[in-house]
Amino acid sequence: MKRLAVLVCLGLLATSCSSSAEEEAPTKAAPAATAVPTTTAVPTTTAVPTTTVANSLSKNLRGADLEGADLDGVDLASASLIGANLRNANLKDANLEEADLSGANLLGANLEGANLSGVNFSGANLGGANFSGANLSGVNFKDAYIGNMDLREWDLAEAYLEGADLPGVNLARANLEGANLKNANLKGAGWGDTWLTEANLEGANLEGANLTWANLEGANLRGANLEGADLERAELQSRYVNRGDFITDLSGANLKNVNLKDANLRDVNLKDANLEGANLDGANLLNANLKDANLEEADLSGANLRGANLRGADLEFTNFTEANLRGADLTKARFADTDLTGAKADRETVWPKGVDTKANLEALGVIFD
Repeated sequence: MKRLAVLVCLGLLATSCSSSAEEEAPTKAAPAATAVPTTTAVPTTTAVPTTTVANSLSKNLRGADLEGADLDGVDLASASLIGANLRNANLKDANLEEADLSGANLLGANLEGANLSGVNFSGANLGGANFSGANLSGVNFKDAYIGNMDLREWDLAEAYLEGADLPGVNLARANLEGANLKNANLKGAGWGDTWLTEANLEGANLEGANLTWANLEGANLRGANLEGADLERAELQSRYVNRGDFITDLSGANLKNVNLKDANLRDVNLKDANLEGANLDGANLLNANLKDANLEEADLSGANLRGANLRGADLEFTNFTEANLRGADLTKARFADTDLTGAKADRETVWPKGVDTKANLEALGVIFD
């Protein structure tokens, strides 16, 4: 492993030696009684303290090759490390507050306990890096690679992760409240019991993600890809609906074959969403907007759709057995082999033409209050 501290130490000693050489001639000419005492000489055994080395480091290390360097506890606050090679470097307990590490290579680096507040990691390679115990408040991870890392219980509230590449990361029980994950790649990520309230996941790739018990209240998932994701018992209801703030937005999202069993989707915007083959068994869709959504072959058995907007939705081969459709609007919805056995309706329920007579609906198994 490179010992940068030693190299800097040698640099400091070389400077001292140079100064002594310039004064050597007058020192030799002086009487012996006035010779410089040996106690003032720089002892060859005296090492420059680590703190001195740390404080003497240049803050301009742009493009520096620090692979394997031991930088334990160094102070690099506000330093420029743009494009630097810090592969396998030891930055344990280092102070990197407000440092610029954009485009840097930190593959396998040790950042345990480091102060990374406000650090710019945009475009950096952070694969396999150790961030345990690090301060990550206000960190910028835009377009960074953070694949297959264990980020369980991390506090990434308000973190900037737009476009970040995070395939297979484990974010179980992590706090990502208000984080920006727009267009991030989170394919196969683990999100069990993760806190994502009011997070921005617009256009994010969450294919196959495990979001069981995740809290996504007020999150923006517009256009996100959640195909095959598991959102069983997830909280997706909108927040502060009366003020119009933080409506959970899944409009246009790809939710094909997603598991939303018993999920809370109250007041959620699912307009134009693709829910083909989705499992919504027992889900709460009270007042949800499913206008023009694709629910072909979806399972909504036992789901609560009271007051839901299903205008123009594709309901071919959809299972509504024992679902609550009281007050729902199904105007122009497309029915074909739709299973309405035991579904509950009332006078406020609006049906599409062709199936809107009570006799027809009762023949399909609908129960009227």
